[in-house]
Formats: sequence, C-alpha cells, structure tokens
Amino acid sequence: MRLIKSSVSSVLFSVMLVAGMTQSAYAGLIGVKSIEITNGAGGSYVQIREIEATNTSLVNVAASANGGVATATSNWPSYVPANAIDGSLATDYYSNVPTGILTITFAAVQELDLFKIFSRTNCCSSRDIFNVSFLNGGGDVLASYTDLDLRSTHYAEVTFATVPEPSILAMFGVGLLGLGFARRRRQARVS
Repeated sequence: MRLIKSSVSSVLFSVMLVAGMTQSAYAGLIGVKSIEITNGAGGSYVQIREIEATNTSLVNVAASANGGVATATSNWPSYVPANAIDGSLATDYYSNVPTGILTITFAAVQELDLFKIFSRTNCCSSRDIFNVSFLNGGGDVLASYTDLDLRSTHYAEVTFATVPEPSILAMFGVGLLGLGFARRRRQARVS
C-alpha cells in the first residue's frame, strides 16, 4: 500500500491491517466530502461488504442512516451501492464491470478520524485489493491509497490522530534531555 497524495500535514495517520502491517505518514483528512473506491487488482471488479467513515464526533457519516449516499458507475442488479453503507455485513455491493467506481458522499463536509473497509468473505478474495481516495467538496484528492490489500484479512482500517504542536514536542524533548542529564549526574556521584 502506498500513500499517493497528501495536501495537509496536520494529522498523523497509520494504516493498520488486521494481519499486523502498519505504516505511518502525514496526511490531512479535514474537509472530506466523499470517498472513491476502485479495484487495485489489475482492474478487477469492486466488491465491498461495508464501508465506515467515522468523524470526530464518532458518527459513521458514510452510513445511509446518517445521510451518506452510495453511487456507482456499475453494479449487479441485486447488489446495489447502498448495500455498502447500510450498516450490515450481511449485504454486499459488486460492480459488474472491471472498471467500476464506488463513491460514498457525505451529507456535509467532514473531519474524519477513522475509515474502515470490509471486503467480501465468501468468494473471490483475489479481487480484495483496493484504491481509496478521499476528496473534498470540489473533487480534489486530499489523500489517496493504492493497493490496500485485504486478501488475507477482508478488513482494514485507517486511523487518523492529531499530531502534537511543535512547541509541545520541543518541551517534551527538553524534558527528556533534562532527565538524561539528571541520570548521568546521579550516576557520576555514585561512582
């Protein structure tokens, strides 16, 4: 998985796959209006069990019950885009063409803390590699991830946490230096 684009460096994110892989980098997820998901397995079909996008108030803003709307460029008739945001792991969304795009649009612009994606578990795990883009209201990409691999876990989450202010980090660093000097001084007296 690779971070493709990041426009704001005020938020630290770590992508955690259930298998234990973690990557960290800076990205901004302030001002998110929609999410686009495509398949990263060489243009295969998009198949999603459920999408969750939690804002700073701990509300899943992707859920249809909270105003989220799912649209797609294509789908099988009985596997509609709304299945991906209905709050149930019992229903799925499938595209019926390899170049399908699933778009989740929020009722309002959001600041996201958490993104979860659940893939299909009953078939075709070779397709469980996704490209995910977070867009602002103007359609500009805020952050984009390619090759998010869910083949072994069928699940991934992206957690966003605020990075401390530089002055707080500087004070923390000075404090650590002070502790180091105090310890060294104490060890010198004991010797």
